[in-house]
Amino acid sequence: MMSQLQISPQQQRTIQQLRGRIRKAETSSRNDDGTLISSGCKAMDLILPCQGYNRGTIIEWFSEHGSCADFFSLLTARHAAADGGAIVIVDPHDQFYPPAARAIGINLSNLIVLRNATDRNPHSTDFLWAIDQSLRCSSVAAVWGELPEFETTQLAVHWQRRFQLSAESSGCCGLFVRRIRRGSKAPTGPFRQLGSDDLDPAFNAIRSSSWAEIQWHLKPLSNFTHSGETRHVRASLVRCRGGVAGKKVDLEINNITGNVQIAQREHAAGKLSATYSLPLATLLAHPKTHRRAERA
Repeated sequence: MMSQLQISPQQQRTIQQLRGRIRKAETSSRNDDGTLISSGCKAMDLILPCQGYNRGTIIEWFSEHGSCADFFSLLTARHAAADGGAIVIVDPHDQFYPPAARAIGINLSNLIVLRNATDRNPHSTDFLWAIDQSLRCSSVAAVWGELPEFETTQLAVHWQRRFQLSAESSGCCGLFVRRIRRGSKAPTGPFRQLGSDDLDPAFNAIRSSSWAEIQWHLKPLSNFTHSGETRHVRASLVRCRGGVAGKKVDLEINNITGNVQIAQREHAAGKLSATYSLPLATLLAHPKTHRRAERA
């Protein structure tokens, strides 16, 4: 077996310098004032290379049933708009529940809800154009919501490239939730290494067609003792420009108080045992709307 490659301190410094130059070249067109945006969860911030998000980036959360992706991504939107700017809600299925946003501290007077009320077709060019123009607006701090399912991979690549360029030009953050389902056929590719062998094989195609700078995968955990008060979620970093993909953290969420902390299993290992208090708003759909609740 080949021995592990030894890298000298000088080589490590050279690698870091090269990474910095590549990063600068990749982000040279970004309208970024240098401030970092928190994810809303310190444990997630700590596994990001900059300990937070840069403005003008596209971030995606791949969501499984019960994973609280809406909750975590909307927390990021709240932090993005903390110093001003509107939050545009992408709501293709007319299921967003404003009181949930207010419960986590978002000013509803700064919300703009984007719905496709004319033909109810989330694939329409007009609806995608409206998302793009929202990302291009410098008065918008964040565009948050669920991306529609694109009809073809080519269409997805085209529009998501436009979304990336628009966000970079304005400094707006695109915060998008993308639903994935579980299937019986195991996928191939890098996501297998993260322990989700039973994900639908279409996931890799969806992931690779994206221009997002950072991608999270959130999945509920079943190997913990559950109660009606808590739920456990694993957050895995599956793409991170300038960082190392594959990092993960297990989180415990109190459904009553909204507290988020490192899951108990990692407490035993002495890792990051602090508790982070967050107001919980995991149900972002109207209680009478069951379709969104089943998928969230």
